[in-house]
Amino acid sequence: MHVAPVFTPPVGERDADRLAPIRRCGTIGDDGNYGFLTLFPLEEARSEKYEFGVADFSLMMPIAPPKDAIEMLLDGKLSQMEDELRLQFRTKLAIYFSHPD
Repeated sequence: MHVAPVFTPPVGERDADRLAPIRRCGTIGDDGNYGFLTLFPLEEARSEKYEFGVADFSLMMPIAPPKDAIEMLLDGKLSQMEDELRLQFRTKLAIYFSHPD
């Protein structure tokens, strides 16, 4: 089982011009590519300070065999992805690992 850290976007909330592309980087853009290939926006990962969080694939790490980690992860779960978002996440993660350039 691997986990990726979820953190606040690497730009300030007031910098909307730089924040907007990060919010859209979970889907393929008009140019046929993903923006910020290592990041995935998670609107559910809100905090008092930020509207959303981002998962960083480049910082993924193994934590335990799945059977040992699932209970621990479920106990700390704050939210759950809807099916469409989960599919977008899996697709981008697969592309990150298969075509990291």
